[in-house]
Amino acid sequence: MSVFSEILPRIKGEDVYLYLSKENPDWQNPKQDVSLVVHFGGKRVTLPLGDSSDLNYLVSSLYHFLDKDRLVLAWGAKDIFSYLKGRTEMSLEVHKQVYDLSIISSYLGSSSSRPENFKAAVSLLKSLMSDPLWKKFSPYYSAVHVPMLSSILPEMETGCIVDNRRKKCVYPTYVIEGQANGRLSTTKANSASYNPHSIGKEERSNLRPSGYDEVFVCYDYRNMEVAVLQWLSGDPALASILESGKDLYKEIWRKITRQDPTDAHRKICKNTFLPVVFGQGKASLAKNLGSSEEIAAKLINSLVDTFPVAFDWVNAQSPDSNNTATDVFGRRRTFGGHELYKIKNFCIQSPASMICLRKLVKLHEALAGKASIGFHVHDGYCLICDKKNLASTCELGTNVLEEEDEMFPGLLLKTTCKFGQNLNDLETFTKRINI
Repeated sequence: MSVFSEILPRIKGEDVYLYLSKENPDWQNPKQDVSLVVHFGGKRVTLPLGDSSDLNYLVSSLYHFLDKDRLVLAWGAKDIFSYLKGRTEMSLEVHKQVYDLSIISSYLGSSSSRPENFKAAVSLLKSLMSDPLWKKFSPYYSAVHVPMLSSILPEMETGCIVDNRRKKCVYPTYVIEGQANGRLSTTKANSASYNPHSIGKEERSNLRPSGYDEVFVCYDYRNMEVAVLQWLSGDPALASILESGKDLYKEIWRKITRQDPTDAHRKICKNTFLPVVFGQGKASLAKNLGSSEEIAAKLINSLVDTFPVAFDWVNAQSPDSNNTATDVFGRRRTFGGHELYKIKNFCIQSPASMICLRKLVKLHEALAGKASIGFHVHDGYCLICDKKNLASTCELGTNVLEEEDEMFPGLLLKTTCKFGQNLNDLETFTKRINI
């Protein structure tokens, strides 16, 4: 009898605590020494994950042994789901509420390390849930982080994109809450990894969909951070520009200078607006623009005068006595004394990251069976679909990404959709295009 068939039935009706013996293990290397550590009923059991038949039994049966009314705790749950998905090509199913202590700890700004046993894990969970911010974060954890760790990222991390130069499939590896602002980070976990956040032009040209008749479909939000700033602050002047559908930076330039903007003015405005929102002063702005400090000061003053509601909101974002800041969705971060200038950036980019991840979940739900998500970078999404589904994928994806979400009522977002088989040579999608 396999140790799996002996142990798994014994967890029926028990609270459990799970983690892997190795962080981000290489699922393509079955010889790598990796185990699933399971704590239940006062016991600690180590299940080696080398044998494929044992893994198939684990993935196909674990759902039936984990009761939906019992506590399921984990540390690094995404790694468990991705490893099993990669090794078995099957998706591990669990009941909706899995408490990943590593994600919750990071989100709430706790510096917790992995609990060594079930008792310590429960103690940490109680501590985290007693945090006043848990109540604010909880609905986002359930709606965003649970589907991300259990299905979306595992599918992305085991979905093949072909690297023509290396002549093999390559895969991204993500870290949830990997950046201070809550964005996903990526790491090169093994020789078949690639990093979507830092791929250069040459590497992008080498990447292809795995299917001959497949294409990349890439969406990008336009002016995401400005849209989020408007939504958070309620600035009416910014709202008017965003709702007009006109070029954001040309219209901002028109408002602050009373001039008809050229492309050169647009570039200056784009290099000025958000840096000033995030606290850039006249000396630094003058250096970046190659102008005098007098001109830089006039631009700053004009921006503040034109968008007073937005700037008042940003300037009101301040840390507590411990230099800790909290965003609108309850994400907490502590900044060193020399880093306090980053708080203005954090209070906009952190909510923007949550919104982008929520839209990733919605995109995955809407396009299931029609397209797969290849990778996600900040406010961009790269999908892969069959050519015959290109038009419907672009249109449905655009609708999902732009539609109002009940979690962010009133937020106005716009996207672009491009497609092609070469990431360096994508064509903008319009309904007039003949596929």
